[in-house]
Amino acid sequence: MSYKSPVHVTACLRVWGDEVIPAEIARILGAEPTMSYRKGDVHVGKVTGRAHTRATGVWIRKSQLARVVPLEQHFSTLLAQVTSDLSIWDQLHAHYKIDVFCGLFIDTHSMNQVLDLSPQMLRMLADRHVALILDCYGRGDRSTDAE
Repeated sequence: MSYKSPVHVTACLRVWGDEVIPAEIARILGAEPTMSYRKGDVHVGKVTGRAHTRATGVWIRKSQLARVVPLEQHFSTLLAQVTSDLSIWDQLHAHYKIDVFCGLFIDTHSMNQVLDLSPQMLRMLADRHVALILDCYGRGDRSTDAE
């Protein structure tokens, strides 16, 4: 069952760890990352201009769906873009951490926010050893919250 809710979402599939070589993960999964780096790479912040060294490596594939699309569709799309071979996911899990990182932007003026995932999607994530990370943000006009 799917519920309509005033939640906007972003999602990305991540494979990360100190030994991540993004080109190798791309070859194994059959998809290029939308962002990647290796442990020790130097990154210069766009806003601050400060350089910092990456503490670990990561391969990231970001969902390109609109934020209003239900979270399960983001997951389905991401998983359809990579291998479905569970033995490959087992191998990745033996060496790296794997997750789907989700930004949830919740309308703070609405009551009873609901976000659901089907048992089938939960099984797909579990079969691939993919952890679910939910990063929640309230969005609303805070100037009226104090009234």
